[in-house]
Amino acid sequence: MKKICYLNVLSIILTICVTTGLCVALPVNAMAADDPFVAVSAGFSHAMALQEGGTLWAWGWNCRGEVGSGNLDVQDYPIKIMDDVISICTGNFCSYAIKKDGSLWAWGSNHHGMLGTGTSSVDINDFYPETDENQPVYIMSNVKEVTTSSSYSAAIPLLLQVIIGFTYGDTPVI
Repeated sequence: MKKICYLNVLSIILTICVTTGLCVALPVNAMAADDPFVAVSAGFSHAMALQEGGTLWAWGWNCRGEVGSGNLDVQDYPIKIMDDVISICTGNFCSYAIKKDGSLWAWGSNHHGMLGTGTSSVDINDFYPETDENQPVYIMSNVKEVTTSSSYSAAIPLLLQVIIGFTYGDTPVI
């Protein structure tokens, strides 16, 4: 596959909201890297960037563990999450990564079971359910693609012509 361009400096947008309610977006050079960035994905409250060598970086609000740092601290600048990644996807407060070995990893909000862990909290008043994951959790193997929306996720296995969906606490549904 021919690559059109490489990003050697990852630029992120920091939003500064002053007390008057005026928000201004300013581009900031967050980090420079020898290994070029080949993908970026932005969720509701966070973002991830993938380097050509497979290193995954993330940053953002992190109130539901969506950054994947192992805590709920705000991450103003990119931090390393994992290696050997080939594909990334972000959603509302959740993140997904596919590694070189085809394994699918997920973290962040599991409010409707969208991480695919088999657990869920569907109580609309429970904004911080115990089913959230603040670091990458193995979901399944042999995955070639993953996508997500506000409360649902789906993955396509390598050898099957089916879509596996994750929602409302179900184990993977074919």
